[in-house]
Amino acid sequence: MEHEIRQQIPIMYYNIWDDLPFPHWNENAYESCDMLMAISQQTYNINKHVCVRKPRIEGKDLTYVQHGVDESIYKPLPKDDPGLLEFKKKMLGDAEYDYVAFFNSRNILRKHPADLISAFNTFALSISKEKRARTALVLHTDVVDQAGTDLNAVANRLAGDSNIIFSTGKLETSQLNYLYNIADVMCNPSSAEGFGLSHMEAMMSGTPTIASVLGGLQDQMGFTIKGRPMSIEDFTIETPSNSTGKISKEHGDWVYPLWPQITLQGSPATPYIYDSRVSLDQITKGLKYWYDKSGSWRSAKGIAGRAWAIKNKFTAKGMAEVLV
Repeated sequence: MEHEIRQQIPIMYYNIWDDLPFPHWNENAYESCDMLMAISQQTYNINKHVCVRKPRIEGKDLTYVQHGVDESIYKPLPKDDPGLLEFKKKMLGDAEYDYVAFFNSRNILRKHPADLISAFNTFALSISKEKRARTALVLHTDVVDQAGTDLNAVANRLAGDSNIIFSTGKLETSQLNYLYNIADVMCNPSSAEGFGLSHMEAMMSGTPTIASVLGGLQDQMGFTIKGRPMSIEDFTIETPSNSTGKISKEHGDWVYPLWPQITLQGSPATPYIYDSRVSLDQITKGLKYWYDKSGSWRSAKGIAGRAWAIKNKFTAKGMAEVLV
């Protein structure tokens, strides 16, 4: 690329990094690019401080381009929408649920769907048998993945008293929007998340969330500091992440934040990286938090999240405008 392309066309890298510490082994890759565009504020800070030999000029060859989703596709729907009702019947049958939690990610270790199943069962056992029968956890993922686990075995043995429903087929975006609208809460208990696209899709659909405070998910939680939004300037060498709440614990009403415990892991390719894992107890409390609220209250908070996302340009148009 250096000889055949870069002489005429600059190399621009739209990049993301899940977690800390600063990945200094990435320095060669970052510095080989003419421009770095960071998907998250945390990634922006990483790009800025890892490029030591070739410091980046902010606003020129380093910029923040947050991910965006199309708000005309992911949107709240009327409860009596014919397509929604048809899809709901196909997904849930004749069962009527008062509370549906939703997971939409791959069945891999860092997404922790098994943790969510276990925590959901703990939550379900904390309410009466009659109420439990009207709650469900829907997981849109492969039931078995070699990079994850056998979720059917997890559900049968560790959550036999709960309604665990799997959605495994490929869906059109309109159908995925139906799932977000069916859900009362979207759950993302990941221990590594560059951006968390399903979280933003849920927000645009007007669905409140439960999510780990890490990576790009931090950007979607509406953290504020003395009334002003948390910004790139708040991410420094001393405060490279808000995972501990050191920058801010004031967040948007649409999210129940999960604060991770930080441990270190690694591999030959990535010698050190945090495994920012949240506890089962926190996930359980998040599920109970949204369950205890009325449906109209949850809907209002979800709509507030959508309005915040559109205002802050987490849209396809907003993303395109920054890229240009």
